[in-house]
Amino acid sequence: RVAAGRADGGESLTTVRVGVKGMTCGSCAARVRSALLAVPRVAEATVNLVTAQVSVRVAAGTGAEVATARLKINAAVRGAGYGVVEGVTRSARLRVGGMVCASCPLRIERVLLTRTRGVLVATVDLNSGLAHVAFSEEEGAGRLEIERAIKSLGYSLSGWEDEEGANDQEKTSGKKGELAGKAAEARLSNEGEIVMWQRLLLVSVVLAVPTAVFGMRMLPGKAAQSWLASDALSSSGDGGPPRLPIGWLLSWALSTPLQFGVGARFYLGAWGALRHGAANMDVLIALGTSAAYIYSVWVTLDRAFAPAAARAAADAAMAHVATGAAAAAADGGGGDGGLPSLDRDGSMPFFETSAMLLLFVTLGKWLESLARARTSDALRKLIRLQPPSAAKLVAFEAQSGEVMFTEEQVPVGDLAAGDLVRVR
Repeated sequence: RVAAGRADGGESLTTVRVGVKGMTCGSCAARVRSALLAVPRVAEATVNLVTAQVSVRVAAGTGAEVATARLKINAAVRGAGYGVVEGVTRSARLRVGGMVCASCPLRIERVLLTRTRGVLVATVDLNSGLAHVAFSEEEGAGRLEIERAIKSLGYSLSGWEDEEGANDQEKTSGKKGELAGKAAEARLSNEGEIVMWQRLLLVSVVLAVPTAVFGMRMLPGKAAQSWLASDALSSSGDGGPPRLPIGWLLSWALSTPLQFGVGARFYLGAWGALRHGAANMDVLIALGTSAAYIYSVWVTLDRAFAPAAARAAADAAMAHVATGAAAAAADGGGGDGGLPSLDRDGSMPFFETSAMLLLFVTLGKWLESLARARTSDALRKLIRLQPPSAAKLVAFEAQSGEVMFTEEQVPVGDLAAGDLVRVR
């Protein structure tokens, strides 16, 4: 893209804009600017890291001079170690949901920059949950491609807004200046996230607390303790100890919907991370809770299918552990029937472990969303301080030949780089 102008000395200046790929920080922008200023006939160079675009003012009047200047500018950018993108570049902001740790923004940025063609810049902030993306549609990048790449990682998206300051609905209505602040506030809002974690926390409390009570036999009274230890099956059939204690069965029944209902959120996040060869907090939570749950199911089934002698030996081993005895349980508790077991003596399920882990993690997520909401509230208050309109100064030439300015009220969203405004 080119735009013509004229310098004070009468020399014709042309603005050449080029997209740049590979800039990641302020030092990159400074390096590109230095390379551009070293190009002959370049009068001014501006590098926008956010939009991944450079704007160069060159002394060129004819089409051949402009074409030559563009070739030299492209060569300077490539010589600095960055790529050149022909055509118009776009930038947008959007809200990313589901990030759980510091590795999540890094994964999103890596996938966008290395696996999504046409993406020039990608920055993601964990605290605000906002992402900024600059891309070139001529190289194959677009809104659908970017959203598809982020969703493939297991994250949710909302609040897409173009860099110009208006989303699709605002552009149709033509009220950019009036609605831009409301759109920014909507992006910062995480009320839906708070409600989601609050519901999951309530479900976790309802299921995890009884699981711990039944699993650890914390009901008061000998009658309740005896009931929890009784056999859930109608009859053992072999005159031995209970095959399936009622406490074990209740813990299993309560922890299962908790493990695969509340825990489904962590399983999906872990699967999305492992698919791309990465690991995050969801992977850790899924592994920890699954290990406790699967072990507990194995122990429960092992006892249900074990013979009477093996169950009696296991109960004796648990009694020794409970009373602090140093002697080992009698031999004969492992390997004579039932499911394969490394050591049946003293084995007992830990359904309450996986249940309480999910409860505490869900509690932490809810508290984290509340803390993030307080941060967003502070940012929204700052956004509300932004005036809806600005006093733009428009230059005109008086009859005397003197350049004068007139004041015009315009929406803030209609301001562009280079406009003069009056600040009172």
